[in-house]
Amino acid sequence: MEKDLVKKFTRFLKENNAYAEFVSEFKSPLHKGIRVDWAYSEISQDTGLFKGVPNESFKSYCRELIKPSEALNFAFEWDKTKKGFDFWGALSSEWRREIKRYFNKV
Repeated sequence: MEKDLVKKFTRFLKENNAYAEFVSEFKSPLHKGIRVDWAYSEISQDTGLFKGVPNESFKSYCRELIKPSEALNFAFEWDKTKKGFDFWGALSSEWRREIKRYFNKV
């Protein structure tokens, strides 16, 4: 993701009162391993979602993720979080709408 999209994503999380939860879940060792496995799988299947396998940092994750609309989808396993699958799924849908509006303006 480009730098301005990272800022937009961070602002989006804050505006939706999800920033602290996102950071906490993203940093979890459990989710780091899942994220790396997903990236390897997506790269081997040539899905066009990752350029490379990210390390544990958010900066690396954003750098390796090709499609900004997938930022929430591959960050961590939603059903293993405190907020749960429904919360993150709804937020991901809203993020996708936000990205669509953003690219229509650019």
